[in-house]
Amino acid sequence: MERLHLQRRLSCRTFHWFLANVYPELYPSEPRPRFSGKLHNTGLGLCADCQAEGNLLDCPMVLAPCSDSRQQQYLQHTSRKEIHFGRPQHLCFAVREEQVILQNCTEEGLAIRQQHWDFQENGMIVHILSGKCMEAVVQESNKDLYLRPCDEKPASSGDLTRSVLWMNDECQCQEKRILAIRVQLQVNLKSLYIS
Repeated sequence: MERLHLQRRLSCRTFHWFLANVYPELYPSEPRPRFSGKLHNTGLGLCADCQAEGNLLDCPMVLAPCSDSRQQQYLQHTSRKEIHFGRPQHLCFAVREEQVILQNCTEEGLAIRQQHWDFQENGMIVHILSGKCMEAVVQESNKDLYLRPCDEKPASSGDLTRSVLWMNDECQCQEKRILAIRVQLQVNLKSLYIS
């Protein structure tokens, strides 16, 4: 008991933090992905990407043409509700001033709450801390990802940018495949109402 009080008083970090940050080579512990693949916007036919080269820290997430050869389009939604970006997966989706950007994945403090996301059955991706949904905002030639209030009404012809869903390419769980198919069907049905 006395040792725990001392730990708290000295603000000691956990052994898990030590393994992850000081000596990650000892036990590379990646959280198990719930979903993996590309974040695909069916309305625009584009995928989430970071267009920067070199240092990707603080890179704004945009929509770009989908490509199987771009490692930057490979994402994982982990059991910790983080969206890990690219390979190697040391960057996570975070938010700054409503814009979706890349930050170092963290396991402590307020920063981790900025990196928690939930995938809804209706295809929306919700930023848990703010309760807002990820949405493509089209401005001239840019198609950046921002947080916007969630709106579950059917998309109109000018609002196809909301139909964002997760494409499973490595999912091993039948239940998750069914969810992805259900989301795809809902998005396709919404598109039919528009036509």
